[in-house]
Amino acid sequence: MSRREMAPKFASACALAAATIAPATPVLGGAARPGYEPCAQFISELGERGAAHAAWVNFGGFLPIGVLVVLFAVFAAIAVDGWRGRAGVLLFSGVGAAYIVAAFFPCDPGCPSPGSATQQIHSSGALAEYLGGGIGLILASTARIRGVALAPRWLTIAAAAVVLVAFAGMLAPSLQPQRGLVQRCAEFALFGWLAVAGIGAWRAASRSDRSSRE
Repeated sequence: MSRREMAPKFASACALAAATIAPATPVLGGAARPGYEPCAQFISELGERGAAHAAWVNFGGFLPIGVLVVLFAVFAAIAVDGWRGRAGVLLFSGVGAAYIVAAFFPCDPGCPSPGSATQQIHSSGALAEYLGGGIGLILASTARIRGVALAPRWLTIAAAAVVLVAFAGMLAPSLQPQRGLVQRCAEFALFGWLAVAGIGAWRAASRSDRSSRE
């Protein structure tokens, strides 16, 4: 079996694994940190410098999520038909890159702006995640693998809109008291789409397997 024939299965496995770990990490990390307020605090604050269980959150949560998303993007780019879809999933890898950056460059306590050099590197990851992810979703809205849509177009466009609007909301001073909730809307859109895309990639792989047996 060729690399292109195997790619949808690998993309699917990475997508579904990342979409499972991503919501579990802030839930478990938040439960282990007394006083953490999900609606008011960023997810990154669970792994901030000096936080309890930061190493577990960063290297047991953020890092594997990031690696899985990047691998999904690579395998999906191999499998997807057309340059636009490939460009979209590759831009979506910015989501994974941001998680990897967060693992190795944790934010300062409270995720201030601008903060230390480490904080600034951490914040640059957010640009890659939300701009790369949002624009990548727009481009990936028509992505297909062997005639099977990676995800419904309407869902992909809706997810892109949520991500980009939420990113603007995270920067708005008036929404700072609810910044954690705003961020979680963006994360839900990104990883919800990723789960659907993982199912779409699996469907494409299954169709290919049936065709090869006929």
